[in-house]
Amino acid sequence: MISKTDLRLRSIAFHFFMLLAGLAPLTDAWSVEDPDANERRERCLEILHEAMVSDENFWMNVHAAEALIYNVYTDSVEKYFIGLEDDPRSNTIGISRVLARLNKKDAVKYQKYIHQIRDLFLNSDSVKQRVTALESLGKLGYSEPLPEILRLAEEGEGGMKTFSRWVLANSGDVKDEARLAELLNSEEPGEYFYAAYALRFMEDISSDTYARLEACASRLAKNATSRVYVVSALFVHTPPESNNTTKDELLAYIHGEKSDRYELAQALAISGTASDNQILEQLLNDPDMDVQVSAANALLRIERRTHRGLSWPDWTVMVLYIFLMLGIGWYFFKRQKTSEDYLVGGRRINSFVSGISLFASFFSTISFLALAGEVIKHGPLIVIVMIISFPVIYVITAYFFIPFFMKLPITSAYQILEKPLGRGVRMAGSIIFLLTRFVWMALLIFLTSKALVVMFDWDNRFILYISLVTGIITVIYSTMGGLRAVVTTDVIQFFILLFGAVATVVLVTLNMRGIGGWVPTEWAKNWDKVILFSWSPYIRLTIIFTFIHTISWWVCTASSDQMAIQRFIATRDVKAARRTFLTSQVGEKILFFILMCVGFALLGFYRTNPNLIPDGKDLITDADFLFPHFIANHLPVGVAGIVIAALFSAAMSSLSSGINSTAAVITTDIIPWLKMKVQNIDKLKLARWSSVLIGLLVVAVSTTMEYVPGNITEVTAKTNGVFVAPLFNLFFMAMFVRYATPLGTIMGSIYGIAVAVLIAFWDVLTGQPGVTFLWITPASLVVSVGLSMLFSLIPLKGKGWKATIVWSFMLLCPIVLVYLFIIK
Repeated sequence: MISKTDLRLRSIAFHFFMLLAGLAPLTDAWSVEDPDANERRERCLEILHEAMVSDENFWMNVHAAEALIYNVYTDSVEKYFIGLEDDPRSNTIGISRVLARLNKKDAVKYQKYIHQIRDLFLNSDSVKQRVTALESLGKLGYSEPLPEILRLAEEGEGGMKTFSRWVLANSGDVKDEARLAELLNSEEPGEYFYAAYALRFMEDISSDTYARLEACASRLAKNATSRVYVVSALFVHTPPESNNTTKDELLAYIHGEKSDRYELAQALAISGTASDNQILEQLLNDPDMDVQVSAANALLRIERRTHRGLSWPDWTVMVLYIFLMLGIGWYFFKRQKTSEDYLVGGRRINSFVSGISLFASFFSTISFLALAGEVIKHGPLIVIVMIISFPVIYVITAYFFIPFFMKLPITSAYQILEKPLGRGVRMAGSIIFLLTRFVWMALLIFLTSKALVVMFDWDNRFILYISLVTGIITVIYSTMGGLRAVVTTDVIQFFILLFGAVATVVLVTLNMRGIGGWVPTEWAKNWDKVILFSWSPYIRLTIIFTFIHTISWWVCTASSDQMAIQRFIATRDVKAARRTFLTSQVGEKILFFILMCVGFALLGFYRTNPNLIPDGKDLITDADFLFPHFIANHLPVGVAGIVIAALFSAAMSSLSSGINSTAAVITTDIIPWLKMKVQNIDKLKLARWSSVLIGLLVVAVSTTMEYVPGNITEVTAKTNGVFVAPLFNLFFMAMFVRYATPLGTIMGSIYGIAVAVLIAFWDVLTGQPGVTFLWITPASLVVSVGLSMLFSLIPLKGKGWKATIVWSFMLLCPIVLVYLFIIK
């Protein structure tokens, strides 16, 4: 039976969605309107294709090929240059440079072509060829400090010296960049102009280097030899709001020599805007075809930087959504009477609502964006296996674990551990959970803010402000409304996510005149190969290990994580709890299928419209970036706001669930353990203030996440994976192993964590190739459970705490020794 409260909430959600739908215009809005764009693009591509196969100048062929690669028109380039590779008369350096760019995502092939250029530099007797090889290595980002490069950086002359320093500066070391910038003070044109030329290719430079560029430009006469390279580098590295003077100087070179005009277009390709199209179109008629190539490249890249962005209806939708969330929090705030109402919803939450909330809690913004990227980059295999694993996950969790939880009058999942294994194991479980969730929530806020900055086309400094806004809003409505507010907003957020994904598929289908435009008809070359099984840890994906990983992750999480168990015990009975988990699994699989279609649709859309891929991005390498970019720039106005609201939804859903569940653990486990006097404190107020403290702490920690090295998304997944199975092990031993001991159980989990860390960060710890992430949870599960059962056989009963300490020390020694042996 549906309660009046549920009916009111459904009515609110219905009218909210109707309001959102009314904001979406009926016009097509795939890109910024420019009636000449198609004709200009076709002309640029015609110039580049003609120049690439021209017999006039081989380096012009290379420049045209690189322009096509930059702008993601690679098919003709690959075919033509692979044909040249076996021709002994061809220029090996130029061919290798082009093929290296084409194969940048294939590490083996990329290194092959890089090494071909490096070997020519080391072994050639021709000074010109060696300089050309060094220039190509600099452009490709090569930075190996070979003895010969180090020698030439000190003793060489002209281009040999400058380009050697360029290669070293590619390391990112400020000192190496400074040594390159020193050459700007030289009176020799062969040094200062080569140094400026090299600096123009660098993504970022220090303030000292920028000051040297300014001083060099001021020192040189207006007609000085190759001064254009200094002005070009200065223009590229000057902030857009303050580069008018530099830009005027640069544009004056349209009347200069061929090299001046070429460099002008090269600089505009990096930092030009649509206002420069007119001058670049003039250069398309230049008598020199290489200048035409440079101008065509600039026009294509500027088009890819010209985005529609968000409009006022999008912002209206997002503001309305925020007020809706706060309103829901206030609604339930006025109806709470006890801490049980706050923490477990009075144990009367509808199973459908609870099930959707369970799924939404674990399905973050990053998951929403990453699944589409996974399908584009690696193929649909992992998503398909995750979908078909559903029956096994459901049966194991629903019939082996949920009945056990529902028998006990608990608020914190970790109360289960105390009776069979003691308070120490209960505290161990609580602390592992809290550490995992704190890091997870902080990373979640930061990564969501980072994705939103991309969609808003804002500077990275706004990440902090978005983090604060997202965190504070979530803290307010989850703190006010408790679990009922959390699960209600979760349901709304789930349907917004669903709507956003479906809207993307429908709109791409309409744009491409049917699903036949994007449904793949063959297995793409970049997708993971379909491998049933392999013991090799270096194969990213096999069907069997994906199946095992998915089942083990969900069973371990649903059976040990407070966020999951809290949803089960918030329902009335075992049947309702099973329906909760069934709803969660069905909802997840439906959304996974739709997101797989989103990945296919985006792949087809961007393959058909490579001009819409953002400048500097690649369809495969930057697959995770494409969905947020598509949302902000290619969905109709209003619809974009709805989907961005969905991304806010996913983040706030996971964050609010994390805050509420960690508050439950702190008030039920940690505060009593610390023997704090809470008898005279209102438990409802204590729970609320715990939520406020947790939320504020998480927001504060999120501001430090930008300093986390490496791929943060990967680090997030690995961090969670490290603790999932060892935490589950505590519950498994308490529930199913009668002879389990506290020492044996905790030590088994410690070994499980050690193994999980070793697998997750194998490449960092050993310097060897990384091990597939699919091994983390299954391996740590087997080790945790197996060793806990073994260590529980150690006879400690009646031997006192000294024997426990000795055995603990003896059992920890092998972990320390193994890590000391393998760490480099």
